[in-house]
Amino acid sequence: MIWSCLMRVPVRHWRTLFHYLGRLSATFDEARADGRSWLNWHVREDGVIWVSAWELTEAEQAQRAALPAASTPAPWTHPALQLEPAWTAYTPCTAPTPPLHQGHTALSPERHPTKTTARAPPFPGDPPLPAKA
Repeated sequence: MIWSCLMRVPVRHWRTLFHYLGRLSATFDEARADGRSWLNWHVREDGVIWVSAWELTEAEQAQRAALPAASTPAPWTHPALQLEPAWTAYTPCTAPTPPLHQGHTALSPERHPTKTTARAPPFPGDPPLPAKA
């Protein structure tokens, strides 16, 4: 581990590197004492070493997964939160349908009352259109 760090860090930063290697060794000891099996660490070119992640202990995992006492796993099952029977009954919509918007929307020729259904002439080079029967 030390050799790989020495290869990455220039000689002028070795003093900083050895300081952080000592701190990393203490971090390893602390992690082992806590029962952690792994940790990720990184070294920069200036010799600074930092720990980016380590395994959570069982107590930390339990603390992250713990829910407050007032919370329940399925709040929608509470009687106070269930829908009232009147809301669940089917009520069809009887409101009148609004008229079709005639503003900036172009209707297809089949639906527009003033346009014909004739097709536009083909572009040059297109195959001829089939004859109507």
